[in-house]
Amino acid sequence: MSLNKTITLNDGNKIPQIGLGTWKSAPGEVEHAIEHAVKSGYRHLDLAKKYGNHNEVAIALKEVIPSVVKREELFITDKLWNNAHKPEMVEKALDQTLEELGLDYLDLYLIHWPVAFDGDLDDLMPVENGIVKLDFNTSLVDTWKAMIALKETGKVKSIGVSNFSPAHIEAITKATGVAPAVNQIEAHPLLPQDELVEYHKKNNILITAYSPLGNNTRGEKKLVEYDEVTDIAKDRGVDPAQVLIAWGVKRGYSVIPKSVTASRIASNFTQIELSDDEYKRITDLVKACGHTHVRYNLPSMRPPIWNVNVFGEEAEKDTCYSYITLNDGNQIPQIGLGTWLSKPGEVENAIEHAVKTGYRHLDLAKIYANHDEVAIALKRVIPSVVKREDIFITDKLWNNAHKPELVEKALDQTLQELGLDYLDLYLIHWPVAFEGSFDELLPVKDGAAVLDLKTSLVDTWKAMVALKKTGKVKSIGVSNFNPAQIDAITKATGVAPAVNQIEAHPLLPQDDMVEYHKKHNIHITAYSPLGNNLIGEKKLVEYDAVVKAARDRNVDPAQVLIAWGVKRGYSVIPKSVTPSRIDSNFAQIELSDAEYKEITDLVQQSGKDHIRYNTPMMYTPRWEINVFGEDVEKDAINFVKIE
Repeated sequence: MSLNKTITLNDGNKIPQIGLGTWKSAPGEVEHAIEHAVKSGYRHLDLAKKYGNHNEVAIALKEVIPSVVKREELFITDKLWNNAHKPEMVEKALDQTLEELGLDYLDLYLIHWPVAFDGDLDDLMPVENGIVKLDFNTSLVDTWKAMIALKETGKVKSIGVSNFSPAHIEAITKATGVAPAVNQIEAHPLLPQDELVEYHKKNNILITAYSPLGNNTRGEKKLVEYDEVTDIAKDRGVDPAQVLIAWGVKRGYSVIPKSVTASRIASNFTQIELSDDEYKRITDLVKACGHTHVRYNLPSMRPPIWNVNVFGEEAEKDTCYSYITLNDGNQIPQIGLGTWLSKPGEVENAIEHAVKTGYRHLDLAKIYANHDEVAIALKRVIPSVVKREDIFITDKLWNNAHKPELVEKALDQTLQELGLDYLDLYLIHWPVAFEGSFDELLPVKDGAAVLDLKTSLVDTWKAMVALKKTGKVKSIGVSNFNPAQIDAITKATGVAPAVNQIEAHPLLPQDDMVEYHKKHNIHITAYSPLGNNLIGEKKLVEYDAVVKAARDRNVDPAQVLIAWGVKRGYSVIPKSVTPSRIDSNFAQIELSDAEYKEITDLVQQSGKDHIRYNTPMMYTPRWEINVFGEDVEKDAINFVKIE
């Protein structure tokens, strides 16, 4: 029985639940497959520029339109390839696709991957030294805005994405008010992704399942060969593939199995409905396979290599670049180089070495007093080693420039000192304002910093928000802020920080704080991820659990602490000026759950409920203000002015 069922998308358009996939078809196969599929009743065709068979598809479409079906009776999906993510290229890529297919419009156009390539429209796979050249300058939000504009042209009816995570979807939806109609993902019984499925249901975004039968790219047992699948198929008198398709249908997916064999095309379209018991038996396959899940399609595992961590899989952990998508759609490299507490003359060579090692995230600040060295280093590596757009540079608004009229002036000064046109991320360094002149970083009276208790955080944040319109900053955020402060500035402006940079390490886990940031989709960057020795405490790298994990892994203790932060979802910015340490800090490892727990439990062994190394009341000169509510701050006579 073929139900020929359709599903209504969140934009009101309807998509047939069963479609024909055309990926991995050999040359000469797709033309006849499509013709036979349409004659068999299929009305949903899944295509892509990257599949390299538009010419065959076009011939097949001419064979069946209008002799077999009208154009409006077919639902045709195609995809924007990674080389055309720049906004000005999106419509050009669509026009090229329509011309190649001989069509006036698509029913659905998807962003194929949340990964942009650095190349031109005619170079699908720009490669250098066996590695795909990536574009980290174009954000997903930029591309999505261009996709939305396509709907107004009449050339596409629905728009969506493919291989996107909830974080990606949240970012593009929040920035534009338009959610994707579809997210096409790898989905089969060995990759059930229950939380992802629940997210899509909650947000009314349809999942289209590619590779619904699995595939054999890893040489593992095929899904159609599992006893549970073959037993049900035998009982029903159908092919094993039909059982797997029925599993996807029962989960609410649209399903696009690929086949070029006439008999298989026909049987794939003949739907069956699984009983609840049969569905459970198939769902439980993942428990029997010996893995928590099996993902067959990983860009970092096939040549030419995409050196980017897309899914957070174990196999991707050694990719040079692990990026996190911020709530504004921009992406931040998860490992960066910190430059705080570096001595004069150290930072210049450290940055040069780090960039040559592969670092693409530099954390700077006006108060670190090394902008001159940073500028020299940047001139050495841009563009000889990297393009400017390939480096994510963070800097910070210092406390003496919180007055709204000083905010852009301070940014301009920073850009001039660094020799840059823009920053990737600009943070309010502290929720504390200083009184004094623009050129006096640390105004002091009677041994204490002179505080400005009139300028509110909301006033400063409004000026930060205005900076984004200038093009001088891509993302804005805060540092050392607490949830109450973030709530206030967000409520007053409607703009949440993309990042909060805070002290974070195993002795300062701040679980409630972490949970708050996850809930509000605000990323945490961890400074002092290795702790520090400012207050004479035992160093984190000396704790037995850290040393043991390092010895077991044959890595440095610092790598264990960095891995702890990464596992918690932070971006981490360890400071080092030693080449060997810079290298090892960048060589990521992944902690087991047991190791992670042991490191997390260090705070219990310290004899304290937490240890914070960085408290302004302890600085010289001291700041007479209660920032964190620590015991050492209880005698402070001032509090942060929020509004």
